[in-house]
Order: sequence, then C-alpha cells, then structure tokens
Amino acid sequence: MDLLDFTRLRRRSLLKSLLEIGTVTVALPTTLLDLPDRAGPLTLKAMPDGPRPAPLALYAGQTHLVTVAAQDQADLAAILDTGLGILIELDERSDPPSVLISLPFDVPGTSEL
Repeated sequence: MDLLDFTRLRRRSLLKSLLEIGTVTVALPTTLLDLPDRAGPLTLKAMPDGPRPAPLALYAGQTHLVTVAAQDQADLAAILDTGLGILIELDERSDPPSVLISLPFDVPGTSEL
C-alpha cells in the first residue's frame, strides 16, 4: 500500500461511477479566484517536474491550474490508466470549483457519416 492509497476515500470508486453513469465530479483544492487564466484545452496529467510517482494536476493548455487533492490522486490515476478517452470540463459554478470528467458518448442521430 502506498501513501496515495492510504489517503484515498474508502468505498468510493470514481472509475466504477464513470463507467456506470458516464460522468464524475471531483472538487478541486482551491478557490475559483485562485485559479490562473484558463485558456486552452483542459487535461489531467502527471506533473512533469514532480517526484515519482508524480502527482496529477489539472492543466489548461500548458498552464498548471491546480494539483489534485491527495485523496483523489489514486482514483483519477485509475481512470487515466485505462486509456479511455475522457472529456474534462471545469465547473466554475461550484465552490470550491470542480472538475467534471465524462465519457464521450455518441448520441444517436448526431454523428456525421
């Protein structure tokens, strides 16, 4: 067991929820006013200059927005490790702000031929 598993919230599986429901929400450890400019596509990825295992962070383009809270690291890493294509959005209506992660479902009748 590593430290990330120790801090993980018990009885919660964001990956299971994502696969069953198609979307999950994770509160970010910051306030909306503390987030830098959010220009560019949002991504979740390991911090390039961090210790190994590198903590996950939310980026807008190449700009670091916020490092994910310790209790969410293992759950989000499990989602990223699947290799599934995911959509990431920032919910600025909540306080603290949240990241919305969803699966890109094709809606019948909307795909181009």
